[in-house]
Amino acid sequence: MKIIGLSCDLKCLNLGLDLIKDFNKDQINIGHLELGKYPVELDKLPEENYKLQRNFIEKLKRIAPLMSTSVHFSSKAKWGHKEKRIRRIWLNEIRGLMEICQYCGVKWINIHLGQKSKKQSREDYLKKASESLREIISWKYNVAISIETSYQSETQEGDEVGIYFDDFWFIHQNVPEIFFTIDIGHNLISGESFWKYLCLLEKGMIISLHCHDNDGFCEHGKRGDPHRAVGEGITNWLEVKRFLGSKNIILIAENRDIIASEISLIKLHEIFIEGRI
Repeated sequence: MKIIGLSCDLKCLNLGLDLIKDFNKDQINIGHLELGKYPVELDKLPEENYKLQRNFIEKLKRIAPLMSTSVHFSSKAKWGHKEKRIRRIWLNEIRGLMEICQYCGVKWINIHLGQKSKKQSREDYLKKASESLREIISWKYNVAISIETSYQSETQEGDEVGIYFDDFWFIHQNVPEIFFTIDIGHNLISGESFWKYLCLLEKGMIISLHCHDNDGFCEHGKRGDPHRAVGEGITNWLEVKRFLGSKNIILIAENRDIIASEISLIKLHEIFIEGRI
């Protein structure tokens, strides 16, 4: 069974909830909400972070009991940073969030593997990230962790880890309890075919897809990836449908604005629920 979901940040949350309500009235079921991104800014004062996080948590407590929910953690986390002190900061942050998520019934937390410095080897970063992830699993919260596929932006200072299948296979071999999210738009930019992840899909380790579109390259500017509506780029969505086959999975529309989100939800329903493309 395929479930269509919507990704929302706090700024557009009310609009997103209204959109879900309108779709459900029209017999188009939107069955999942991903709320993000959980705010962690290491250059902010602790009290500033606390205020942002309390706002996020209050919204989460209100929504999670009402529908299937996941949380997108800060993409700035560096799980394999060479300094243990830095890794510990991020571990403490996600542990606090996991306690709240377990209380609220959140299904999973979505994370990025993060960026390594130019001086740190990819292998060393992945080994240290695996250690961090094993510790997270050892806490035994009833909240899954899913790592999202990423891409390299021109504006990033470090090297993004988690672009290529080999990174995810390394994590899977070392921390088999970890799930994965394929971001279709990110894979299009990186040139990494989602078909490489078929073995993880067959094992039931792909928990969701982030669905948005682009022209296959990183645009200039801070964001790089435009997160256009489904069908407004060069993604072959029929090929995505073939890849998924009959697997149960959540397809999350992840766009920059509510109009693009509405278009994406309609297209995802047409392609993956009604079978029209």
